[in-house]
Amino acid sequence: MTKKFLHTDKKANGVNSKSEFIIPDIFELKSRLVGLETGTIYQCGLVVYTGLDLSPADIFTKIEVKRPNTKIDKRQAELLLSNFLIQLKAAKIGKKLAIDTQFGLIETK
Repeated sequence: MTKKFLHTDKKANGVNSKSEFIIPDIFELKSRLVGLETGTIYQCGLVVYTGLDLSPADIFTKIEVKRPNTKIDKRQAELLLSNFLIQLKAAKIGKKLAIDTQFGLIETK
Protein backbone atom coordinates (compact mmCIF):
# COMPACT_ATOMS: atom_id res chain seq x y z
CA MET A 1 0.00 0.00 0.00
CA THR A 2 2.65 2.53 1.06
CA LYS A 3 6.26 2.82 2.13
CA LYS A 4 5.47 5.64 4.57
CA PHE A 5 4.50 5.36 8.21
CA LEU A 6 4.02 7.56 11.30
CA HIS A 7 6.80 7.62 13.86
CA THR A 8 7.15 9.33 17.22
CA ASP A 9 8.60 12.83 17.19
CA LYS A 10 10.74 13.65 20.22
CA LYS A 11 10.29 17.41 19.65
CA ALA A 12 6.50 17.10 19.89
CA ASN A 13 6.16 14.15 22.29
CA GLY A 14 9.05 14.88 24.66
CA VAL A 15 12.65 13.75 24.86
CA ASN A 16 11.74 10.76 27.01
CA SER A 17 9.19 9.37 24.54
CA LYS A 18 10.01 5.95 23.12
CA SER A 19 11.14 5.76 19.52
CA GLU A 20 8.37 3.72 17.88
CA PHE A 21 5.89 3.59 15.03
CA ILE A 22 2.41 4.87 15.79
CA ILE A 23 -1.04 3.93 14.48
CA PRO A 24 -4.68 4.86 15.10
CA ASP A 25 -5.98 3.24 18.30
CA ILE A 26 -7.38 0.01 16.82
CA PHE A 27 -7.30 -1.61 20.25
CA GLU A 28 -9.99 0.56 21.85
CA LEU A 29 -11.31 2.01 18.55
CA LYS A 30 -10.70 5.58 19.73
CA SER A 31 -9.60 8.43 17.45
CA ARG A 32 -6.13 8.87 18.87
CA LEU A 33 -2.62 7.72 17.98
CA VAL A 34 -0.91 4.95 19.94
CA GLY A 35 2.50 3.30 19.89
CA LEU A 36 2.54 0.07 17.91
CA GLU A 37 4.66 -1.68 20.54
CA THR A 38 3.76 0.05 23.81
CA GLY A 39 0.23 1.38 23.35
CA THR A 40 1.41 4.77 24.62
CA ILE A 41 -0.89 7.60 23.51
CA TYR A 42 0.72 10.26 21.29
CA GLN A 43 -0.68 13.59 20.09
CA CYS A 44 1.05 13.48 16.72
CA GLY A 45 3.68 11.74 14.66
CA LEU A 46 6.17 12.37 11.88
CA VAL A 47 5.74 10.86 8.40
CA VAL A 48 8.81 8.73 7.65
CA TYR A 49 9.98 6.54 4.78
CA THR A 50 10.26 2.87 5.77
CA GLY A 51 11.61 1.35 2.55
CA LEU A 52 9.09 -1.47 2.87
CA ASP A 53 5.68 -1.61 1.23
CA LEU A 54 3.32 -1.91 4.22
CA SER A 55 -0.23 -3.27 4.37
CA PRO A 56 -2.70 -3.84 7.24
CA ALA A 57 -1.58 -7.49 7.32
CA ASP A 58 2.02 -6.38 8.00
CA ILE A 59 0.83 -4.26 10.92
CA PHE A 60 -1.24 -7.14 12.36
CA THR A 61 1.84 -9.39 12.13
CA LYS A 62 3.91 -6.83 14.05
CA ILE A 63 1.20 -6.50 16.72
CA GLU A 64 0.98 -10.29 17.14
CA VAL A 65 4.76 -10.42 17.74
CA LYS A 66 5.07 -7.36 20.00
CA ARG A 67 1.74 -7.59 21.83
CA PRO A 68 0.68 -11.26 21.60
CA ASN A 69 -2.21 -11.15 24.12
CA THR A 70 -3.90 -8.11 22.58
CA LYS A 71 -7.49 -8.57 21.42
CA ILE A 72 -8.55 -6.71 18.28
CA ASP A 73 -11.75 -6.52 16.23
CA LYS A 74 -9.82 -7.41 13.07
CA ARG A 75 -12.56 -6.42 10.62
CA GLN A 76 -12.92 -2.93 12.06
CA ALA A 77 -9.17 -2.58 12.62
CA GLU A 78 -8.41 -3.55 9.02
CA LEU A 79 -10.75 -0.82 7.74
CA LEU A 80 -9.10 1.78 9.99
CA LEU A 81 -5.59 0.68 9.06
CA SER A 82 -6.37 0.61 5.33
CA ASN A 83 -7.74 4.15 5.53
CA PHE A 84 -4.72 5.21 7.63
CA LEU A 85 -2.24 3.81 5.08
CA ILE A 86 -4.08 5.39 2.15
CA GLN A 87 -3.90 8.79 3.88
CA LEU A 88 -0.21 8.28 4.68
CA LYS A 89 0.51 7.49 1.04
CA ALA A 90 -0.68 11.00 0.13
CA ALA A 91 1.27 12.69 2.95
CA LYS A 92 4.70 14.22 2.46
CA ILE A 93 7.68 12.77 4.31
CA GLY A 94 8.68 14.96 7.24
CA LYS A 95 5.19 16.34 7.87
CA LYS A 96 3.81 16.22 11.40
CA LEU A 97 0.33 14.67 11.53
CA ALA A 98 -2.35 14.25 14.18
CA ILE A 99 -5.66 12.39 14.01
CA ASP A 100 -9.11 13.99 14.06
CA THR A 101 -12.34 12.65 15.56
CA GLN A 102 -13.20 10.81 12.33
CA PHE A 103 -9.81 9.00 12.19
CA GLY A 104 -8.58 11.36 9.49
CA LEU A 105 -4.97 12.48 9.44
CA ILE A 106 -4.49 16.23 9.72
CA GLU A 107 -1.32 18.28 9.41
CA THR A 108 -0.22 19.98 12.61
CA LYS A 109 2.57 22.35 13.57
